[in-house]
Amino acid sequence: MKEGSFPKQSLLNHTKGFTLLEVLVSLSILSIGLVAIVNAVVNALRINRHIYYHTVGLLLADEALNRLEAGELLPERKTEKCSGKDYRWRIEKKYDFYSKLYSVKVYVNWQERGKNCQITLSTSFPFHNEK
Repeated sequence: MKEGSFPKQSLLNHTKGFTLLEVLVSLSILSIGLVAIVNAVVNALRINRHIYYHTVGLLLADEALNRLEAGELLPERKTEKCSGKDYRWRIEKKYDFYSKLYSVKVYVNWQERGKNCQITLSTSFPFHNEK
């Protein structure tokens, strides 16, 4: 062999780059990871929306209890539209003669993705004279 010449076999063994199989395997692993990430984001958005509706219902129930405690006369049933949803609330008041307190429950209902959702808040307090 002459100086400066390379055998052909050594060039074939030292080629650089990836084979088609390696590229396909890496792309399939990458696509599985991306699908998992997209699925996680979609689930997070769905859960975030559910928590948002739940919080609105909770705030409506809390507002009704605060208004009742302040002595405001509220209807026993009412429908309010908040954030594009119809929230229906219902109030139950019972007077306990022994403790001389009113037991009040506020139920808030709404529809979400075809399912009925409900929040119930209850408390007891001395009730003011109703106006």
